[in-house]
Amino acid sequence: MIMKNLKNSRTSGISLVALIVTIIVLIILTAAVIVTFMEGGIIDRAKESVFKSDIRTYQEILAVKRAEEQIKLATGNGEEEELKLIDKTITGEAIKEILPEFKEEEYGELIEVVDGEIVAKKELNEEVLQEKWLIDLGIGTGETPVADVEYNVGDEVTIGEEKFRVLKDNGSTLTLLTEKNITTSAPYIQSTSAPTVVFSSTNYWNTYAESYPLNLNTYESEDIEITDAIEVAKAYARKIAEDVGVAVTGRLLTLEEIEELDGNLDSLSTANCPIWINKDDDGNYLNYWLGSAYNANMVWDLGGGGNNSVCMDSIFTDSIFGVRPVITISESAVN
Repeated sequence: MIMKNLKNSRTSGISLVALIVTIIVLIILTAAVIVTFMEGGIIDRAKESVFKSDIRTYQEILAVKRAEEQIKLATGNGEEEELKLIDKTITGEAIKEILPEFKEEEYGELIEVVDGEIVAKKELNEEVLQEKWLIDLGIGTGETPVADVEYNVGDEVTIGEEKFRVLKDNGSTLTLLTEKNITTSAPYIQSTSAPTVVFSSTNYWNTYAESYPLNLNTYESEDIEITDAIEVAKAYARKIAEDVGVAVTGRLLTLEEIEELDGNLDSLSTANCPIWINKDDDGNYLNYWLGSAYNANMVWDLGGGGNNSVCMDSIFTDSIFGVRPVITISESAVN
């Protein structure tokens, strides 16, 4: 009887100690959770994540729309009065016209759109959470832009491991020409031995009521069953966008753009346009398609130091020409 009581006493003591330890651990864990919430850890991080995700989404949408407007202006397919972004300041509820998902009640007093970019409406204070998050995203006021790097036409820049030439500095975005032709299938990289590609069949565009030369980048594909240079350029842009995590548009260089670079419509030899348009960085000639049509049956190409207009009947059966895309991308993506 005495031995039994001692055993029960010992078991009760162990159980009591375990209970006390469990209670202490629970108190510590509860205190840690309360402290985390009180200090804004989980809640503020969640708010920060949503805030930054929203702003980045707005920036990407605006970058694409601004690039589209710039292309229209450069190619004569748009009138300035039709533009919704360029050279405009948009604030408050009006932003929803270009960003239907814009949370005006949350962000309307904090940010606005100036010339197609998200900017702060006032000087930012790092002590205020939302304003600190804007600073983290590199956003300043319209009067004091964060980025102040200027690029000249022809400057060489890199994105990841690939080289590009600057065609135009648009402010927050750059219009770039790839240094070499690209492969016409995944992984879509620049290469001196890039496969050749046919341009398109004659049903790619409807040119009969248009003036020439045309910018074929703006025409929609119709039942294309062959490799298409414009679609390859767009696919390359999508690949770059995935690599760097920003919006990218892709297209082909046009004859009109070469003319703006001191080229000549009658002769695009190396004597009449920048040498980097015709050659890669190893001095090899680049044979590639241009996004311009000469007439309803011909499309422009560039190769061998001169220019040609190739009859459509031969384009979709055989070609020696590759794809050298133009991309428009955020300046922040440049190395």
